Amino acid sequence: MKIPDHLLKRSRALRRKHTAAEKRLWFLLRSKKLGGFKFRRQHVIFNYIVDFFCFSEQLIVELDGPIHNTQKAGNMISVEKRFLWQMGTESWD
Repeated sequence: MKIPDHLLKRSRALRRKHTAAEKRLWFLLRSKKLGGFKFRRQHVIFNYIVDFFCFSEQLIVELDGPIHNTQKAGNMISVEKRFLWQMGTESWD
């Protein structure tokens, strides 16, 4: 399935503008440093961009921050989690 251009551009922009917490976690996850598992950052899954994703384990890691503190964002995250869970992924946040 081809990733829509707008999501691809957004995920690339998010990789360049990561938070301090994302930067620290990425240092620990990159290059298979954590148990030999390969993680991707700002990965597109369907219409969503997740912070970190391990394909082999179908594991999503999301870091919450100020952007997630609004009611609208909270509702969107809840819908996103429900959808991705139904698709067979596990979420760690």
